[in-house]
Amino acid sequence: MTAGRAAAVFALAALVIACGSPAVSPPVAASPAPATSSVPPAAGGSRSPVATASPSPSASGTASVACALAEPVDIELPQGLLAREGVVSGLSDAGELLVTQRRGAVGADKLSLYSPRSGDVVPVVSRTPAKTQADAKSQIANGVANADWTVWAEVGFTLEEGEWTIWSQDRHTGDVRKVKSFDPGSNGRAVPGSESAISLLGDLATWSAPIEVPGSKAAPRVYVADLRAGTVERLEVEARGPSLVAPDRIVAMVAAGIDEASGKVLAAPADIALPGGGVTIQPWLDPARTVAFGASGTGEIATQIVTGATEDSPSVARVVVRDAAGAVRPFDLQADWGPSAAGDEFVAWQDQFHFWALLAGADAPVLLAEIPDDTWGIAFMVHGPFVYWWTDTVGAAGVAGVHRLSKVTCPG
Repeated sequence: MTAGRAAAVFALAALVIACGSPAVSPPVAASPAPATSSVPPAAGGSRSPVATASPSPSASGTASVACALAEPVDIELPQGLLAREGVVSGLSDAGELLVTQRRGAVGADKLSLYSPRSGDVVPVVSRTPAKTQADAKSQIANGVANADWTVWAEVGFTLEEGEWTIWSQDRHTGDVRKVKSFDPGSNGRAVPGSESAISLLGDLATWSAPIEVPGSKAAPRVYVADLRAGTVERLEVEARGPSLVAPDRIVAMVAAGIDEASGKVLAAPADIALPGGGVTIQPWLDPARTVAFGASGTGEIATQIVTGATEDSPSVARVVVRDAAGAVRPFDLQADWGPSAAGDEFVAWQDQFHFWALLAGADAPVLLAEIPDDTWGIAFMVHGPFVYWWTDTVGAAGVAGVHRLSKVTCPG
């Protein structure tokens, strides 16, 4: 693969994001999307319309009250952030947007935090702009933030080598510090592959990235950083997509065998204890080819391949959701597969042309976005109670974007 990393991520914007963020066109003002009542079919079931989300029985048999999704707010970045290819690249648990800009020849080199509520723009970091493509060594990529920290990745430009560095900024002091760089292979260079989205909880951050294992192969490992203490631990369990669900617990997809038909790794959700990295496989989901996963303290969601793609047909996939009460529900995907993620009291997932959210206490998911075949991109981010999503389509007037932010609120 010779395409630049940024270009490769941009080309996959319609399918790849989970709390991180691919490059997309700058947000523009847009009119609200029409309300919809479509829901995806449950596995083995049929489509059925629903007007509003209704309460569903909990595992104990008592009715729970559904959470609600606030009316989405259309997002238009200030002109100062739109300049220089301003792109939303992350989300805070307070609904702030991390915005990257490119001032040099190639790659994002400036990061800011923007609050749609107040309109404030807070600079985070500015790297020296590259004068030529040959000068450019890395670019600012996906990030995440809370009240105390902004954490982001800076990556190389090719997918042949997973050159990544995680950085943090203390939001109280403004201090910027390198958290961790890639672990080189036996040749002294980065191992092929890329880091996962960053999960942030309090002073802890976690992500996964490939390392070299015996046989000159690559396998993912989980990294855990204590940002306050300035320490980083690499856990020796083969796992990807870690989510911090409590200060002493990560949930991730752990390798659990090989699929004989495809040769792909089978994975199962597991609890990983902190400190130390002790692993306990969760029994609610059998090992499967898992292409996306998300977890929070209130739910988990996995996107699984049911049937692999062939020359004549795309892959068949489904999402499987487990709520805080332990209830498990599968939903078939309508058009190939996309990412999935878990927020506070909701989960969200995407296929090629649809974006869904299932709120705690609801018996059916809500269709948040549906785009036609002339799509340029559809993607989303989740952090805490907030969800940010966008769709870009190509028309006679060029690329038109719809960019929205909403918050899940629950009774009590």
